[in-house]
Amino acid sequence: MLKSTNSYSITEWKYLEDANRTAGAPGHRCPDVVVLGCNGLNTDTVQLYAERARAAGSKVLLLLLIQNPELFDAVSSIPANGFLLLHQITPDSLDRALREVVSGEIVIPSVLAGRMLTRLRTGSTAQRHGLASLTPREEQALRLLVDGLSNKQIAKQLRISQHGAKRLVANVLAKLNCPNRTLAVAVALRDNIIA
Repeated sequence: MLKSTNSYSITEWKYLEDANRTAGAPGHRCPDVVVLGCNGLNTDTVQLYAERARAAGSKVLLLLLIQNPELFDAVSSIPANGFLLLHQITPDSLDRALREVVSGEIVIPSVLAGRMLTRLRTGSTAQRHGLASLTPREEQALRLLVDGLSNKQIAKQLRISQHGAKRLVANVLAKLNCPNRTLAVAVALRDNIIA
């Protein structure tokens, strides 16, 4: 669909290994936006590549190949700047989404946003009870989560191991009663947990 316009320089990879080879090539420039397809079977791999793309300075637009509530829950922890549903894409909507993501906006289908809000509402009382128990270090990690950093980037910022960062993020999620990073960020912003 994007190839039908001259607005973008496009490199297409059928396999993620091809992206690895290209990314290491001399003179390679990181793309402004990386579009990753997710079908529900590859969420761990997509999460890994989304984190790598973000660490390299690219924005991530996640293309959901199926509309499934369980997939929505799984992908909400992937560090993406936007989400699209395959069955809703038109050339114009894709172009608009790419431009919005590049400009720093978050693109999210209403059905996915609605599901996230519902999950926030159902856990809000329990979440508020956990707020006072965040340690200063967990608050630092939460600030970095709000900034969109991956576990690897959090580890680097806090000068701890990746395993330590993963455990710290898991503690934050548990104390906020959030199943994923996206909801934790939403709670932090909604309840003004971070200054």
